[in-house]
Amino acid sequence: SRTSDGESTTLEDEQFDDEEPPYVPPAFEIVDPAIPMVEPEPAMTTTEVPQASHPWTVPPFNVVERPKPVIHKVRAAIKITLSVAVVLSLLVGYGLKVKIITFGRFSFGMYASNMTKGVQQLKDKAEGKDIQGEELKLPEVSIAVVGYREDEEAWIACLKSLQAQEFPIKHIIGVVDGNDPADLDMADAFGKAFPEDQRLIVHLPVLLSVMYKEKYWEAIKTLGYANPTRWQYFKMWFTQAPRPGQEVAHEVAWSHVLDYLYTRSTIENWSQYKGICFSQPHGHKRHAMFTSFMVGAYALGTKDAMLTTDSDTYVYPNAVTNLMSLLMSSEKMAGVTGDVRIWNKKDSFLALMSSLRYWFAFNVERACQSAFGCVGCLSGPLGLYRTSDLMSVLGPWILQSFLGKETTFGDDRHLSNRILSLGHKTGYTHLAMCDSDTPAGYVRWVKQQTRWSKSFFREAFWFPKSFAYHDAWLTVETTKQFLYPMILTATVIQMFYRPSYWTRPVIWLSTMFGVALIKSVYGVICMRDPMHFLFGVYGFMYFFGLLPSKLFACFTVGITTWGTSARSKSEFARPESLYSRTTHIGHLVTWYMALSFGLGYFMASTFHNPIFWSLGAIGILPTYQLYHDVIVGESKYWFFVYRKRYRARRAKVADVEKVS
Repeated sequence: SRTSDGESTTLEDEQFDDEEPPYVPPAFEIVDPAIPMVEPEPAMTTTEVPQASHPWTVPPFNVVERPKPVIHKVRAAIKITLSVAVVLSLLVGYGLKVKIITFGRFSFGMYASNMTKGVQQLKDKAEGKDIQGEELKLPEVSIAVVGYREDEEAWIACLKSLQAQEFPIKHIIGVVDGNDPADLDMADAFGKAFPEDQRLIVHLPVLLSVMYKEKYWEAIKTLGYANPTRWQYFKMWFTQAPRPGQEVAHEVAWSHVLDYLYTRSTIENWSQYKGICFSQPHGHKRHAMFTSFMVGAYALGTKDAMLTTDSDTYVYPNAVTNLMSLLMSSEKMAGVTGDVRIWNKKDSFLALMSSLRYWFAFNVERACQSAFGCVGCLSGPLGLYRTSDLMSVLGPWILQSFLGKETTFGDDRHLSNRILSLGHKTGYTHLAMCDSDTPAGYVRWVKQQTRWSKSFFREAFWFPKSFAYHDAWLTVETTKQFLYPMILTATVIQMFYRPSYWTRPVIWLSTMFGVALIKSVYGVICMRDPMHFLFGVYGFMYFFGLLPSKLFACFTVGITTWGTSARSKSEFARPESLYSRTTHIGHLVTWYMALSFGLGYFMASTFHNPIFWSLGAIGILPTYQLYHDVIVGESKYWFFVYRKRYRARRAKVADVEKVS
């Protein structure tokens, strides 16, 4: 064939000219397949819709009458002092190498002597089946499920599981975080899960959360209160006292949002539909949750409780029954959670290890917290709240900021924190179960763990008043979890870079994995599943992935613009740039190199042989694995460019030879 200028080309060259180059994002630009975490601009979310005055002078839900918690100053001071003393004694004993039992080089120290108290068995009190005589009137509960560009199959499976609950559900409220075409596909999928006469799709041009925030700060400004000083902020943090004008501003903003909500819900008869799905401008998960809570409590009048779940979660049929039984078992109980399991544990060995970690996290750690009535995080995939308690903290919850920035993750932990800060109890029951998704790939898992760790470090001491209200266990466990990563890291660095004898790391590792083995045996006995023996392997995941991610999260807790997970299959397929990958896992590279050089230094110093310095190169192997797909993508692109240039030169040489 010939080109337009008459030059001859081969069929291979012509096919190559038409070939599309492989897509590779620019290496040093932010290209990240994650949910964009941006604060919505007020100018894009205000509304001029005429609004009618809402009639809710009295809340349409049941307000729990309970005695207001009182802090006994002397008792609280003693309790907190003893709690801190326990933690300090562990640290001092560990730092001074105090030993309880000594046998040669082997010793058992005081650190990590606190053992969890086991699974708290919570009985099902009111299942409501085969009732003889007068029919039992069950409390009302609605379900709020939010998502962002979820896989359609997982989304519909989630909705079907919510409709299959044994406990009667008043309304199922879905909120899609976004109103672009890709988001509206998720809203359309919601309609496929419900009969046509039972579902309604509502498109909100505004974010109710931003309406609230705009009106709140407008009222604060109108009231003329000056911004608190740093000392005043400290006092508000320590005493949990509201800022001047906060209550008035809240009432003004609350009424503004309710007027809009009442107008829309009345015109469109929202309460007539079992399933209602809202699409709204993209913010992030907290904005979507705010919409679902406001709609459920006021527009739909859910009197007693609201269940939260995620768009990729399958909820077991008896889950709501067991959660409601626990929630209604005591007026002091304001929120409860259940056992979150993993449905994709067969996707990879990493997912399997995560499923084992989930079992221990819920059936040991949260069960222990529940025994003291202070579960620190009511999990997003399965959290149930009393409606009145939820509404009492919703305003401050949506206003939360950290270091001058809007918080974009840790929504469930902060909500639980606010419940605890009022002196209310939170609980856990293993009888309520759900299956959720976990990352099957290592990089995505690290992103998830970093995000969760950031929310923990941010929330750990957000409400000092909670420690005064609740059992001393809350203070001890929170402080221990906060300090443990730092202590473990310092121990490892000291062992490698201040070597003493070669058996010390062996003894230390044996002790660590011995404790993991004991926990594994406990899991095998409880579940009668030998697979729990593998839990000891999770120690490697913690040491090489989670531990450095916790430290990284602690020092970057103020960064809220990345760290989220992509949801849909199309987003999973999007490549990631070198720069974006480094922002997520660069700390792992630092950790691996520190360990490999430390190992080389330790071995060379212990055995007095410089050849062991070559062990410092071991860190290159896991580093390559972390960047493998990015390196392959870049290699394919530059191979394409080189081949194109080579063929161009070859064609040019061929043309010169013909002319000559």
